[in-house]
Amino acid sequence: MGIAFRYQFIKKKEQQKELAILNKPLPQNWHPRVKLLYTTYNDFIPYAFAECLNQTYDNVQGVILDNSTDEKYIKMIRQFTKTHPDVQWVRNVPNKQAKAGNLNNYLCHQPKDSYDYFVILDSDELLERKFVEKCLKFFYNSDNLGILQCNHISGQNYNAFMDLFSNSGNIFWPVQNVVRSVESGLREPASAKNNYQTHVVERGGTVCIELGHGVMISRECF
Repeated sequence: MGIAFRYQFIKKKEQQKELAILNKPLPQNWHPRVKLLYTTYNDFIPYAFAECLNQTYDNVQGVILDNSTDEKYIKMIRQFTKTHPDVQWVRNVPNKQAKAGNLNNYLCHQPKDSYDYFVILDSDELLERKFVEKCLKFFYNSDNLGILQCNHISGQNYNAFMDLFSNSGNIFWPVQNVVRSVESGLREPASAKNNYQTHVVERGGTVCIELGHGVMISRECF
């Protein structure tokens, strides 16, 4: 019982600290470049990435890191880049470690001055419009911050994998699409699309990137 009360006390204090940061404006003379790295391997979802690109923060570039082998998805990506000419399309045809290898291939060959922060997106990722803006507030107002892990929602609310494994544990997959918000508590996805909770990880610590995405990382930390 004591542990539960202690947890509630610590949680409330952390929430107050996070809200104080979110209420601060970004300085006008600080304008870092952010890349949204959308990884896809035969699972491109145009509407999901289009929504992620719709950010209130303006210094953002979308990059499609594509390992697709199915011509159907390659054609979809080609069409998307025609209608979104600012989006960069990177094909890593040798399919080494799928999406993870795709990220390594891109990040390890980028000039250091081409970005300041990057966000890892999966194919069905949905970001609120203020996602980048809010994350940058934490980076600017926190000392030694290298990674920001965020809860998020999925564009595909149910699939065969979830159907097969959720009954065995009934813990992770059923709550994949529920958003915990530091601003408004726990809500269902449809009513909480614009609310996300951020988790601060200091440099030198460890982080569990649970789904491999929904995370912003600084160039210096990487």
